[in-house]
Amino acid sequence: MSPKITCYLDCVSPYSYFAFTHLLKHQATLTAHNIELDFIPIFLGGINAGSGNQPPWMVPAKAAYSNVDLQHAKRYFGLPNLIKRPSVFPTNTLRPQRGLVYIKAHHPTVYHEAFRLAWVALWENDTDISQPTLLSTVWAPLFPAAGELEKVLQAAEDPRWKKGLQDNTKEALECGAFGAPWFVVTNSKGERSVFFGSDRFHYMFAFLGLPEGESVGVVGEKAKL
Repeated sequence: MSPKITCYLDCVSPYSYFAFTHLLKHQATLTAHNIELDFIPIFLGGINAGSGNQPPWMVPAKAAYSNVDLQHAKRYFGLPNLIKRPSVFPTNTLRPQRGLVYIKAHHPTVYHEAFRLAWVALWENDTDISQPTLLSTVWAPLFPAAGELEKVLQAAEDPRWKKGLQDNTKEALECGAFGAPWFVVTNSKGERSVFFGSDRFHYMFAFLGLPEGESVGVVGEKAKL
């Protein structure tokens, strides 16, 4: 059985952004060991509701720590100092996440970049991507062909792609998810394990049997969203 990392993400989560960045940074190493990497859009609000979890901003001590941890994490993962909590937060990401489900199905070559731009818009440029006109501006460079961007935005309101996001979220919940990023990892022996957050890559890569020098080290960030 081919090893695989399935990663469930929502662009409302900065720690999903960190995980996405980290995995893509080391994609060549993963590919060299025949490890497939799959990013799946979910709705974090549905994960919290379905699991009974509370987001950090609902707990004052967690909220205060998250602000501190964000500063450490963005330095560790090599992301811009511009990253900060958006002025509209928590942002309703149903529209962009549904759009990403559609983009993954119809435009796989720009899927990763569409996900990245959603995080950049929200967490670096303080853009309320719940608004269709603003989301349109974010994704416009990826869809220059006439009518393509309109199809993406329309898909976010289409029952088929609404259900696609719901199904992804349900799938993550059935795998035990209570937050994001959430990972389901299968190694070459066919064994499966789950991992949570952007600080468990050392466990994940050890489970996958990557050589010590290629396990990209220990990630020390402990807060997740």
